[in-house]
Amino acid sequence: MRSRLVSVSGAAVALALAFTVSACAADSPTVLPTEEPATPIFVSDEEALAAAEAAYAEYLTIADQVIADGGADSQRLGDVVTGAELERQAKEFELFADSSLRGEGSTVFSQARLQSVEHTGPTTIEVTIYLCQDISDTRILSAEGEDRTPSERAVVLPMSVALAGTKDELKLTRSEVWPTDFCL
Repeated sequence: MRSRLVSVSGAAVALALAFTVSACAADSPTVLPTEEPATPIFVSDEEALAAAEAAYAEYLTIADQVIADGGADSQRLGDVVTGAELERQAKEFELFADSSLRGEGSTVFSQARLQSVEHTGPTTIEVTIYLCQDISDTRILSAEGEDRTPSERAVVLPMSVALAGTKDELKLTRSEVWPTDFCL
């Protein structure tokens, strides 16, 4: 009787293990490979940085034009800015317009450095760069032409900037002053 009990218990343990293993296997998530492009979107980090610099320069040109127009027609930024960043900037330009202010001068940047390049799809990418944005050539004017530029403003700002899109069209998705001043 004892040998039959051992074989029945052994069979029960084996069956329980089989159910446990199959239950674990059924619940295990299937890991799918991320979709990397067959060939890189940019052939080098230098090419990605150059594309990001060109896109950001185009953004600054349009932003300076919107400021010169007193914040009017800020939807022009939609050509170079997207997502939450576009909404945030549209609100800022609306406040500019409501205050009857306008800008004068050009914003430039220097010391651009690549922070990261991330493929977000087969033909899409996000490029993040650090740069030093220089607003020393810009002024804020009232409707009467009086200079309202704050005298104590920082004129060179360390920035972290993200641009996303395709190789031929990157748009600004994030622009923020970096807490550490690397522009010294």
